[in-house]
Amino acid sequence: MMFQVATRQEVVQTLPHPLLPFQLFKPSWRTLLQPENTYAANAVSITLVPVICGGIKLLTPQIGLQVAPFVIAPSSAGTTHSYDFHHMLAEHNARIPKPANQERRGSVMASDHVVDSWPFLFYAFINSAAVDPPIQPSGLMYGTDENARLVETIDRLIVHLEQSPAPNARGKKFSRARARLFFSKENIIRFVNAFFDMVYNSNPIIYRASFNINTASLNLVLAVLLIGATCLSPEDAGAAEEFYHATEYCIFEGTEFRRILYEEENPFPSADNIQLIQASILIMLQGFKGPLEVRRRVQIQRYPALVSIVRLLDMTRAVNDTVLDDELSNRWEYIHKETLVRLMAWIYLVDTHVVIFSRLPPQFRISEAQFGLPQQDAVFNAVDPTRVNLRSSHPPRRRPVWTLQSAIQRLTSDEPAELEELRPHIDTFFAHFLLIGALHSILFDLQELQSCIDIPGALTPVERALDRWKSLWDQFQRGPEPPETTSSGFMAYSLEYWWLAKMLVKEPRLFDKEEAAAADSVDAFHSAIKRLKMINAE
Repeated sequence: MMFQVATRQEVVQTLPHPLLPFQLFKPSWRTLLQPENTYAANAVSITLVPVICGGIKLLTPQIGLQVAPFVIAPSSAGTTHSYDFHHMLAEHNARIPKPANQERRGSVMASDHVVDSWPFLFYAFINSAAVDPPIQPSGLMYGTDENARLVETIDRLIVHLEQSPAPNARGKKFSRARARLFFSKENIIRFVNAFFDMVYNSNPIIYRASFNINTASLNLVLAVLLIGATCLSPEDAGAAEEFYHATEYCIFEGTEFRRILYEEENPFPSADNIQLIQASILIMLQGFKGPLEVRRRVQIQRYPALVSIVRLLDMTRAVNDTVLDDELSNRWEYIHKETLVRLMAWIYLVDTHVVIFSRLPPQFRISEAQFGLPQQDAVFNAVDPTRVNLRSSHPPRRRPVWTLQSAIQRLTSDEPAELEELRPHIDTFFAHFLLIGALHSILFDLQELQSCIDIPGALTPVERALDRWKSLWDQFQRGPEPPETTSSGFMAYSLEYWWLAKMLVKEPRLFDKEEAAAADSVDAFHSAIKRLKMINAE
């Protein structure tokens, strides 16, 4: 088997914040993910090839399967959009370099940015499939049609930003005039719609049917507007950057966040605290792709603080044990609990991403993962109560609620496990992806332990869990109503994460020879992938 290996000199950096070379791309999922295409780990080979994406020449792993080869890349080379979405996200300012400028720009940019893993988190959690038209127009106005209230909301947003505890960024003072131009009624409508069209599907942590820009917390509204603008156009992204700094400090250095973190004895996940967590997640997500100073602040300060907050709020034990009745009279109780579960699951997923790509120890242990699995996507994502009624005409029977910890215990158990037992508890894209991420974290801990202590058979339970997970995934795909990958965002990439875990079980010492790398680098990961390719070639 022949492989083409691209050297590091071939990686040409043309944008300040490129996509991570191992960004996962959704190929032809209707063909690739047919249940009968069950891939064994030893049937997979990997090749590093240069892929041009958004003006970036990247070392991109190409995974070859015996059934059908495909390339893991940020976007399909055969697809052209009216606006280069990933190019805009990488540049996020008003200047889009023309192709003729790309080589010149590449000669002056530092190639070290190619191995920065924190910008990757931004792209991983944005749904690049939702670029040209929205996947499904919702018809929701999110309060933007309430003219008088919207005017008041704009005034409150500007005052809130003006009072931000943030130090002046680069000596630039806050401008009310620029703020009013950016937060105009027309722009707010565009930004909110962009958020729910492009970001929400990968980050279903807000109940969109009840979101109202005039009643939500100011911090949450700002986070939604800024990330929506960032995903809309380069001009809007450049304008949004001016207000990111103030918003970040409003959230993480504001009185509400500091009160929970330092003052309250037993904080409770109230509606206000939930919105604070949602705002923290969204603004942190945007910070993943910012300048080095911002990325380091997110990594060293903001994310650990958020982890502490969810522990204080006891969200690591959030479960949704509410069963919807026929009339949906308990819908709000259900949505409240499901929101807590999804917020905790999202924060846990960020942790697993850092484990996988930066090879850093997880901040959460599996013993903490006593929160439930996300359930009933159709109910949570429905845009109006009528639709919920239709989709919930046959509510599920009451059954014990599985937590992430109990699901992992069942998957790894040496006792027989039937799919009929597992399937009712693991029935969403979110749950599948969460489980495969958790298995990666467990695998990391076991591999680190085995680097100094030889424990025969330590990885056998993980391999058993991976095989059971794959059977569940296949059955999930062949269900009576196969889920649409276009509405699941990055969670549709679960199969690639499964493949990677299988290969790490097969080669448990893959990372042993790696030298220590910076905490925000994926150098070790890239080197390991190259070595894995050579192992498969033998």
